[in-house]
Amino acid sequence: GTHVVRTGEIGMVRILSAVKFHDGVRLEMIAGGRVLSYLRLIDEQNRRISVKLSAKPDQTAQAVERLAEECFSLRGKLIDASERYFLSEAEKCEGEENVLLIREGLEPESVRKLTDAVLGRCPGRCAVFSRNADGSFHYAVGHRGGDLRAFARQMNDVLHGRGGGKPGFIQGSVRAGEEEIRTFFADGAADQRESAAMRHDAQQRV
Repeated sequence: GTHVVRTGEIGMVRILSAVKFHDGVRLEMIAGGRVLSYLRLIDEQNRRISVKLSAKPDQTAQAVERLAEECFSLRGKLIDASERYFLSEAEKCEGEENVLLIREGLEPESVRKLTDAVLGRCPGRCAVFSRNADGSFHYAVGHRGGDLRAFARQMNDVLHGRGGGKPGFIQGSVRAGEEEIRTFFADGAADQRESAAMRHDAQQRV
């Protein structure tokens, strides 16, 4: 490497990280003018953070801690509100055979939780769809005690989707419009009623 006559020629030294490596320690460091550039960058970042948080530059850490606590509290309240919403939606579906819900602004995890909540209230199949930013829909479909694998293949084929899961619960996304989704499920319901009627007639003849 480069040799110096006196260590003072190196100037400032700043150790950025130190991690254990094999039998020693691996250091990441900078020296000389690079340290000054680094400190200027850190100072500018801290200044911008202090403006965003309305805090003095030497109090940004405390401001971030308060913000983190507020976020944690709000997250808990949001979870509670979401759970109440899921239960309220499920109660509206009490006793329905098959349920289709299309809702705006739900994340995939919320779609799953809403589907699961409704399944506790209806004996048949429940499908929940929510629109993505690009116009597609993510979905969850469940049927306790049922097998949705053939249904999933048909739905993904007709609605240009992809996804899968367990026999009784599937998740994925489709590139279809709301009207196409409603039409598919309406046709499916009609097919089920026709099949049920045919089974009933066959039993009557027997």
